[in-house]
Amino acid sequence: MHIELLGPLRIYRYGSEVSLPAKTQKVFAALVLNAGSIVPTTRLVDELWGDQPPVSALRTVQTYVYHIRKRLQLDDSGANADDGRSSLITRPGGYEFRLAPSAIVDTIRFDGLLERARLLARDGAPAESVSTIRAALDLWHGQPFTGLETGPLLSVARVRLEQARRSALEQRVELELQLGQHKQLIDEMYALVADDPSHESFSVHLMIALHRSGRRAESLNVYHRLRRYLAEEFGVVPSGTVRQTFQEILDDSETTSFEPPRPITTRPRRSPLPPCPRPVGRHAQRSQLRAALARPDQPNTLRVVEIVGEPGAGTTSFALHAAHELGTTFGDGCLLLDLKGVTDDGPVAARTLGERLTAAGVPMTSCADLDDVAEQFRGWSRTRELLLVADHLATPAVLTTIRPSGPNSALVVINQSPALGQVGDDVVEVPPLTAAESLALLTTIAGATRVEADSRAAARLAELCAGNPLVLSAVARWMTCRPHVPVARLVRELETDPRKLARLWWAGRCLEDSVRERVRHLTDAATETLAALRTGTDTSLAAVATRLSREAKTVEATLEDLTDTHLVEEIDADEPDRRFRLRGMARLVSPWIYTSKISPPHPHAFTTSNTAPDEPVRD
Repeated sequence: MHIELLGPLRIYRYGSEVSLPAKTQKVFAALVLNAGSIVPTTRLVDELWGDQPPVSALRTVQTYVYHIRKRLQLDDSGANADDGRSSLITRPGGYEFRLAPSAIVDTIRFDGLLERARLLARDGAPAESVSTIRAALDLWHGQPFTGLETGPLLSVARVRLEQARRSALEQRVELELQLGQHKQLIDEMYALVADDPSHESFSVHLMIALHRSGRRAESLNVYHRLRRYLAEEFGVVPSGTVRQTFQEILDDSETTSFEPPRPITTRPRRSPLPPCPRPVGRHAQRSQLRAALARPDQPNTLRVVEIVGEPGAGTTSFALHAAHELGTTFGDGCLLLDLKGVTDDGPVAARTLGERLTAAGVPMTSCADLDDVAEQFRGWSRTRELLLVADHLATPAVLTTIRPSGPNSALVVINQSPALGQVGDDVVEVPPLTAAESLALLTTIAGATRVEADSRAAARLAELCAGNPLVLSAVARWMTCRPHVPVARLVRELETDPRKLARLWWAGRCLEDSVRERVRHLTDAATETLAALRTGTDTSLAAVATRLSREAKTVEATLEDLTDTHLVEEIDADEPDRRFRLRGMARLVSPWIYTSKISPPHPHAFTTSNTAPDEPVRD
């Protein structure tokens, strides 16, 4: 889905535009602008009718929401966003719009590009910052929500967006003046001043550009026009900054601000990484990763390291901490590339990948196909020494596209997709946490006081989580949400219904989600083989073959492939009759797992928190 709000509201699905009636557009725009948050029905009523709503206002809003879901084929449960579908979910007192990872919204892209430009300017890359701001401004096609009669919610959003656009223009002009492009700016600045004569910053920039171009008299005239306009319209005088600029030009000052700009020395730019909490355990694996990335025996060679683990193992957090720790050893820093939603090799995937690369700081132009993206990325990375961390990589074609071409670079792939196979020269497996590490993670989130109140029960609680960081984090958050319930009682609840562990949420995810994400990449034969293991107990190869009515050799090959997904493990490999079982916490979702390829997770998942800024683990 592609949504445009910076101009007339336009919605595209699979390349075709979808139209909505005007009032329905207003509801949709309000929901998209607040994607990921609940928009109260009362605010939608205010937006549509102000202080004179009809008696049937609530029912009418429900009708508009129904038509939005129907026209855009939106999911109403929130369970299928990872499958490429956006969701419009009914919540108590309102509605929540959730964007699928592959969805593109121009306002979100605009904000992301501006933040990227700010960081580029901060890190000494003004030319790249200017290009990024221009890309952000090119997203505009008129006033936000052109043609819609806005109420209080959309009016505030329109003002915010227009202010952001004006600030972006100011930032771009300042950088271009810094780069010595004053002559090229003059015509544009005249137009900006004519369009908004009260905007002092635009007048100051025009005065500077004219002065640097040897047109001092024109520069002084700009000041006099501004002074007269402010006096006639508002009864005020120009600000101190404007008056100081005028005086310096009048004196033909040799101050620093009007000297020809000095050459700007750029330095290697380091991409910002999301915050990473202190890691728990995995010391040997971190050492293994450091050694694999160093590889002194293979200088001037791209190093590719693969990180694997069972669902919920925290492979993303493990890789993120490694990037924080090792990124400084690479001259051009680290890029973290989230590839969720880039699931094929078609034009939509190419465009989405181009967007992700741009947001990560890689300048991209045309993104017609993956070959186009690959050529641009290879050219950009050829002279750079960087560490690229790729998460949610789904296809070999995308892997080929994002391989850095710089010989001293490294690529870390978080492999959660069975379709990839082994992709790294070295593989680092992230194991479950030990009992002591599990208790430490539980204490970090739930607090020492809560854990120490009944240390024996807390140790049992950690044991039930089988060293799985995602489940441990969800259980710890569950504990904090029930502060007056004794830990021993929580233990009894989970012992009575162990599958609740798979449905506890942490930062918007649960174990069932994590398992489903892997299962949906499997072949039908592999999914059916998982179903044959759904009892959760050790099962012989012969028994699995009998349940599936297939030859043992065929089933054996499938089971061996499934062990590579970290969903299945072999027990007593030396025994003549090979035995397999679902691995680790995957056994808790076994009654659901064999349908997870086509079904959403449990619709009544036990929710403790949808956001967690201090999230210690992601998978």
